[in-house]
Amino acid sequence: MRFASILLSLSLALVACGSSSVATLDGTAMSETALDNLHVDMSQLNEDELASSILLLLLHDAFIARADRDFGISLDETMVESFYASRTARWGTPDEIELGLAARNERPARIRLESELDTIRDEVSAHLVRSESPGFDLDRAYNEYLIDNARVCVLQIQLESADLYDETKARLDAGEGFADVALDVSIDPFVGREDGGVGTGGDIGCSAPAALPTGMDAAVLVAPVGEAYGPVTSDVGVHLVWVVERDAPALSDVRPAVIEHAVTRQGPDLFRVWAIEVLQTMNVEIADQYGVWGILPETEPVPTVVPPTRVDQIIGGASVGG
Repeated sequence: MRFASILLSLSLALVACGSSSVATLDGTAMSETALDNLHVDMSQLNEDELASSILLLLLHDAFIARADRDFGISLDETMVESFYASRTARWGTPDEIELGLAARNERPARIRLESELDTIRDEVSAHLVRSESPGFDLDRAYNEYLIDNARVCVLQIQLESADLYDETKARLDAGEGFADVALDVSIDPFVGREDGGVGTGGDIGCSAPAALPTGMDAAVLVAPVGEAYGPVTSDVGVHLVWVVERDAPALSDVRPAVIEHAVTRQGPDLFRVWAIEVLQTMNVEIADQYGVWGILPETEPVPTVVPPTRVDQIIGGASVGG
């Protein structure tokens, strides 16, 4: 009787370790329970949706583990709650959230998991920038900071074509007044306004470069002060620009602010590189009924969970491992 009980316990243990596992990540099994917790009715999912949910579980566990291992980063619960609140803002009470999600065949646990992924993404992105990790571009960060934070006073003449730049510049170099030349040459619709507002006589005033047309914003940071510069191509046309005054702090004076300014601009790209490396080095096995771990043409060079009916599309014809 005792022997039979032992056999039964062993059988249950084998079932728990085998058929109830949807995948393993670096040797650690991921249970069907974890997958069930994401959806109200698993029977309503097609195989692509199942694969997507398994991938979500894998990414969650892998990114959290690697963020801790690589950078000592752990989940900031305050950030998780903020992302969760944002993702469920369309509903009100927890009961309303649950009902709203059920209409999408999702459970709150899925939104919590996605919110944790959002948090890890932002935490790792910020760390990669603030630590000036390989791939971080300080020159780009400084230029982007200046576009938003420098101050420039600019005159400009919008030209019909770049071919007119040299002769327009020659008139200015010969001593003609900027406003006179602008009124004669510029196709800017505001050049002749009579109220003295922005654009009159080519004077577009003082502002951060970011307030100027794209293309001109970067040019006014490198143009010499007090002389014609161009031709400058922007998203609204071709220009001769004349920087009257520029206040652009040196990098050494604003470096911490430059780094922080770069978090949202370079962080996502740095995170993407890190995330791809994590995906490419994960040791993953998928339970046969759910598919395999492999690279599809649309995901190359990144592996993913490939549903059973798409196994023949795997690049190289075989699954991949870490």
